[in-house]
Amino acid sequence: MQKTLVEAFLSNVEHRATNLALVQADNSLTYEDLYSRAAALTALLKDQGISRGDRVLFFMDASADFLSLLIATWSLGAITVLLGRQSKLEQLRYAVDKTQPRLVVCDGPPADTAGLETSTRILHLANYSFEQTAQIDCPREANYASIVFTSGSTGKPKGVTQCHRNLMRGASKVVRYLNIDESDRFKH
Repeated sequence: MQKTLVEAFLSNVEHRATNLALVQADNSLTYEDLYSRAAALTALLKDQGISRGDRVLFFMDASADFLSLLIATWSLGAITVLLGRQSKLEQLRYAVDKTQPRLVVCDGPPADTAGLETSTRILHLANYSFEQTAQIDCPREANYASIVFTSGSTGKPKGVTQCHRNLMRGASKVVRYLNIDESDRFKH
């Protein structure tokens, strides 16, 4: 059994390269396509100086780029900080202040992060072309994978850390409980 989601992804690339991995309204990607995007984003993150233990804040919604960036970030041993684009600028400022990311990645226009006064670099994926590539490696299962903020319903939101082992166990339990196999499709 794979120990991390990246390891599970790489196994799918090896055994199911031409199978559909992701279908969106305007885009369908095979595992091979998704690997290529993730490899390109891995090269981009390396160029930005991202390495093991660094935090990368995602200010973006679920998409092929989001999934590719997750794989790329984790393959470098870095930690994702997840914040959806529906979040207000105040929430973005709070997350940046609390997690001190080395990089903020946004899939929207620069106007989405206007007013974010920070020394942290901000990368807008719309300005990036997927040309360079880098090796995708597996992170250690005990390493931290993500920081997700609670809703803050009882006060200020709190950042909850999750390690790769926890994410893999959670995903495995969902797969078993729902009896999911490779023929299943899910709509987001």
